[in-house]
Amino acid sequence: MKIVIDENIPFAEEFFGSLGELVKVPGRSIPGDALAKADALIIRSVTRISEDLLDSAPCLKFVGTCTIGTDHVDAGLLSQRGIAFKSAPGCNRISVGQYVMSSLFFLGEKENISLRNRSIGIIGGGNTGSSVEFYAKLLDMDVKVYDPYLQTGGSPRERKYVSFQEALDSDIVTFHVPLTRDGEYPTLHMFSGEVINSVRSGTVLVNASRGDVWDNAALLERMKDRGDLTLIMDVWEHEPEVLIPLIGHTLISTPHIAGYSTEGKLRGTSMIASEFCRHFGLGADLPQEKELLGISDAAVRHSCDSFEETWRAYALDVYNPLRDSLIFREKYRDPASFDLMRKKYPGRREWSSIRISIDNAELKSRMSEAGFTVV
Repeated sequence: MKIVIDENIPFAEEFFGSLGELVKVPGRSIPGDALAKADALIIRSVTRISEDLLDSAPCLKFVGTCTIGTDHVDAGLLSQRGIAFKSAPGCNRISVGQYVMSSLFFLGEKENISLRNRSIGIIGGGNTGSSVEFYAKLLDMDVKVYDPYLQTGGSPRERKYVSFQEALDSDIVTFHVPLTRDGEYPTLHMFSGEVINSVRSGTVLVNASRGDVWDNAALLERMKDRGDLTLIMDVWEHEPEVLIPLIGHTLISTPHIAGYSTEGKLRGTSMIASEFCRHFGLGADLPQEKELLGISDAAVRHSCDSFEETWRAYALDVYNPLRDSLIFREKYRDPASFDLMRKKYPGRREWSSIRISIDNAELKSRMSEAGFTVV
């Protein structure tokens, strides 16, 4: 079996090496001849599934994207051609949630402010939005979720939903929606110039969903005129092309890597490999996360007075988003540099990757609940 796979998909050999002949290709520009005899195509969000691409793959039976988002795939077209399609929903939910919280912890440390009791509006209550919601509630933040689709379906039942405007009125507003262009609630430019200009001064805005959800040009004008918002941006309208002047107005700016934890990447590959085996009726013994990744002891033991201080200290030890932001500011020049930063991403681990020792029983329990390995 011939498996064409994006060369930047991690753990490809470990999960797919024994399942067929692997052909690694650049995901943004797959050579047509590489697909001529391909049985399966494994991609990331940089590959767009179109008629032209499929016309060069007459033997294709399976397409899998190792990502939570699917806006780069024409699923209807695949269905018409009898090609199975699978994505990896939830694979990076922990990674994105921790990226957002680490960014907010960085802000809290920089400004010497507490996140506790502050309001946070979560636009989109799916996998990554739910992850942020979970962490925010652990900090006793005032959580407001806007998601008309989930609200209509009554899921989850214990969640109280608010209107878009109520969520926007929060101290912190973070976006976790897919990119959609039609339907009752399209998300393309849902954060439009009109909405941007209505946001109150001092609001912290986070986008870890899709770049085209925000009108970047309108946001730049607001920042040039007033400069009164705090911006944390992992995604950009028209990426890999970025509105360069906007970078200078951000607190944290990164090249679409919120979901790029080592664990998140592994889960995405693992989920698609499992779907691949299920589709082709293979009984392969796939590797487990614990076999491929280890746990290390924390380099520093922090003695803090509160749960928030302890969590912030260890979270920023594991991953401080300022690292990636400084690299992005220094190295972004053009779309090619955006892709290169993603390709050569130095990696990061999730909070579970470090073993911490805490004597206080309550702190020990709460840090374990936050996802750390506590002894």
